Amino acid sequence: MGGISGIIYIASSLCFALSVGIGNTHVARVKEGWTERAILYVALIGRPGSNKSHPLSFAMQPLFEHDTAEVVKFKQAYREYDQVMMLSKKEREEQGFNAMPEEPLLKKYVVSDITPECLASIHENNKRGICLYSDELALWFKNFNLMKELIRLKYQVDDNGDLVSTELPFDHSSKEVLYGWQRKNTDLCNSESNEELQGTYSKLEIYAVRFGLILQEVRWLCGEAKKDCIDATSVEGAIELVEYFRQTACKAHLIIDTTARFEQLPSDKVKLYHALPPDFSTADGIKVASTFSMSPDSFKRFLSDLKGNLLDNYKHGCYRKLI
Repeated sequence: MGGISGIIYIASSLCFALSVGIGNTHVARVKEGWTERAILYVALIGRPGSNKSHPLSFAMQPLFEHDTAEVVKFKQAYREYDQVMMLSKKEREEQGFNAMPEEPLLKKYVVSDITPECLASIHENNKRGICLYSDELALWFKNFNLMKELIRLKYQVDDNGDLVSTELPFDHSSKEVLYGWQRKNTDLCNSESNEELQGTYSKLEIYAVRFGLILQEVRWLCGEAKKDCIDATSVEGAIELVEYFRQTACKAHLIIDTTARFEQLPSDKVKLYHALPPDFSTADGIKVASTFSMSPDSFKRFLSDLKGNLLDNYKHGCYRKLI
């Protein structure tokens, strides 16, 4: 794992693991009637061999270890429960057991390869929240104390046993930062002609709030902030995160769009495109085109047709392939 892709994979994985650790214990309150939980949907996408599994396994390892320990305790508790249930009601009372002992419940954070029916059942028994995890490879990494602290977060329950989330409001300065960014995001939504990107931009407003909650919790655990509200520093960090994901969404959309256009090219021009280096000058491109019996004028028309779609003309006479 190295370079910018390595940083992106580990940062995204950590954000996901932290959101699971917070679960339903805390929510961000933007205003009356609008609260957001630390819910994230994360998919690590890259070429085979780009080391996507390692960062996710590393980030999730404390949760895996917690769940493994809980399974051991659950199995022991269930064996004892079965033994008690084999006794008659009178024998239970004589031996100091409840007449109808409570059946043990498995407490866990992570589920994988599970049916919707089982997921609903497990979620009912884990009020704090769970995550659905899917990975090609499970690797062993040492844990880090921050996740252990999140796992130990205390929470309240009501008379029905349902979890009561602690609300973290935004303070005055953080609201100004958040609302200012929301206005800019709304302007971008209104000016964007592509409906798919419009939908993406509108979702970013929700994730700015969710990332703000996650960052505030993490900074509190690290002794850098209080936990009575979400401050401006957390919101500024959240905005940086969502702006990164805006860029990746635009890049993904461009790749999808350019790939569709690429498939419409004649086969001889597809071969020429593949033969060109990732970055090239017009002069270098003409040399490559000559091996395909294409004249300089025809190659220049080829460049003009692909400019802005499959080629980035980033400076005069210089091109960069987009796919």
